[in-house]
Amino acid sequence: MLATTKAGSNAVLTDQSGQQIVNTLKPFGQALPRHGNPAVARRIFETGKPVISDLFIGGLTQRPVMSIDVPVLSEEKVAYVLSIGIEPKDFSGILLAQRLPESWVAAIFDTTGTIVSRTHNADQFVGQKGTAEYIQRFQESQEGAMETITREGIPVFSVFSRSAVTGWTVGIGIPRQALEAELQHKFVTLALGMIAVFGFGAMLAWLIGDRIAVSVRALQAPARALGAGGPLPASEVHIKEAAEVLGAMSEAENLLEQRTASLQSTYQSLLLREQELLEAHRLGRFGIWQWNAKSGEITVSEEIRHIYGRDVPPFPEQRGTLLSIESWERVNAAAQEALKTGIGYDLKLQAYRNDGTHIWIHAKCEAIRDAEGEVIALRGTVQDITERIEAEKALRNSEIRFRATFDQAAVGMAHVSLEGKWLHVNDRICEILAYPRDVLLGLTFQEITYPPDLHTDLDYLQQLLVGSIPSYSMEKRYVRRDATLTWVNLTVALVRTPEGKPDYFVSVLEDIQSRKETETALDEARKLYRQHLEQQVAERTEALMLANQELQRLALQDALTKLPNRLAANERLRQEFLRLKRTGSPYCVLMMDIDHFKSINDTYGHETGDHVLQHFAATVAGTLRATDFVARFGGEEFIALMPDTEIEGAMVSAEKVRNAIQAESFPVVGQVTVSIGVGLARAADANEDETVRRADAALYCSKKDGRNRVSS
Repeated sequence: MLATTKAGSNAVLTDQSGQQIVNTLKPFGQALPRHGNPAVARRIFETGKPVISDLFIGGLTQRPVMSIDVPVLSEEKVAYVLSIGIEPKDFSGILLAQRLPESWVAAIFDTTGTIVSRTHNADQFVGQKGTAEYIQRFQESQEGAMETITREGIPVFSVFSRSAVTGWTVGIGIPRQALEAELQHKFVTLALGMIAVFGFGAMLAWLIGDRIAVSVRALQAPARALGAGGPLPASEVHIKEAAEVLGAMSEAENLLEQRTASLQSTYQSLLLREQELLEAHRLGRFGIWQWNAKSGEITVSEEIRHIYGRDVPPFPEQRGTLLSIESWERVNAAAQEALKTGIGYDLKLQAYRNDGTHIWIHAKCEAIRDAEGEVIALRGTVQDITERIEAEKALRNSEIRFRATFDQAAVGMAHVSLEGKWLHVNDRICEILAYPRDVLLGLTFQEITYPPDLHTDLDYLQQLLVGSIPSYSMEKRYVRRDATLTWVNLTVALVRTPEGKPDYFVSVLEDIQSRKETETALDEARKLYRQHLEQQVAERTEALMLANQELQRLALQDALTKLPNRLAANERLRQEFLRLKRTGSPYCVLMMDIDHFKSINDTYGHETGDHVLQHFAATVAGTLRATDFVARFGGEEFIALMPDTEIEGAMVSAEKVRNAIQAESFPVVGQVTVSIGVGLARAADANEDETVRRADAALYCSKKDGRNRVSS
């Protein structure tokens, strides 16, 4: 898009942290800096509106740039900021297209008064502020004119206009000297015409000669200034040829200024690159050197002194001091060969630091030839590779220890490919599986796994490959070469490549065949003992069950009324509540209390009261359905559970019970009445007790309303 439309120098995509994630100036995936104007990025994330920035230093280019920044929305939220960078040079075309007179100075300023583009000395002044007086004036007024002095010190008459949209300002300065020269030219022309009218030919000739002389002398000061590299002084000339020479000097001045600025920029860039190179050498412990074959002088970088911890002496003095004797001899022979043949060397050498410690260095050399092809010098590099050599040594020792552990382990160890092929096996695994090594290495573990155990093993391997488990252990059976089965305890882990991809499996096999045989024998012994014990237990259990049945009957029955007691009622209530939860079948509970029973006991005695309770229980049980459950709940209080019954049916049954009791003639006492409360079980109840509480509350209402009645 940028190449087609030429809308800017680059495009940048920035996330909410201010980090650039895409920049068209660099290939995708390379490291990028943060946004060069974080305040603008934050403003867009906060407001969601586009912004035209002021001039700032680009995060990647490190050059002045302005940007047009717009929000990138995702799910109606600002997810990124897209910026189009425009460099000051892109504005130069706008100014040059106006074809202003060469001496006029035109410039573009951002909202802070920073110069964005300029027709004159742009390299020098772009990125700097305009004069304080000029900035104050155009920030106060949108348009205007004033006399001022440019950054070069040129007096000008300036006009300006500030954009209401961007807040940027365009200013044009017309040199005061140009305006005055134009007026002076008109006056001189008028004077010459008058002289011609009066015929002063001689005077005219003298004036023309004087003007030529003045013009030539006026070129002397600019010529000296140009030679000295200073700014050209203002000079007045009166002939065309002198004006052309002065114009050429002005162009030469501008060219010299541009080239000076370019050289300064290049010099600063070279200094920066040199610092970066020195830092890279320091981090890599990498130094450079050069040896003059004629003088024997050695020039070394500072990092080489840092590597050795001392100044580098002449080569003969390095024997046994800077280099070991063996290393010095190798370098000497290689250097002599390089001087003869021009072929350099590449050596790993042992050296000494100033404190006597041993280090390893990587030394490389190449020959430098003169115009005739003769080797006149050697130059090369030295890198401290002690850490790498020590790491390689540690790795070799680790590999040796691992190989010894692998081969001599008391358990079977193997490396297995991702497809299941045996890659490396130790002696112990060959003993466990009864396969020679060469035969085993031609098989896969799937081929010798007992089929019923293979599925579990493969399932674990799949979990390893997807990373859901780090390792696994299982007991499994292998088919030995002689077709017998052997039990092992298998432990498997996955080894991955440095890139994180699965590479191979490490398997450890522990022989547990003897343990399994012992476990089998123990299982047989346990089975025989269990059979004998089970027979004894069965006999005793039968006797206990009979006793328990009698105890349970006694525990769940009321001794006086022969009805189920409160414990039995609670169990039945629990069962019916669970059935309600499971099937949705409704049930109701009747709570019944004999009216004025205490008076019966007090008047006729407890024996008569007991007869009343027995007669009451028989009457209620005989009145309700055979499927209904009736129990004595405590004292003169009875409960009835009516399964598969809605509240209407329960109310009818309760009235039947009330009428039956009222109509019954009780021994000694005659008539007895009963108060009844009815409660309906609900699917939302937390437990069976809630229905009982509702029935009990209804019973309380019956008593409160005068007794001998049914409430729900």
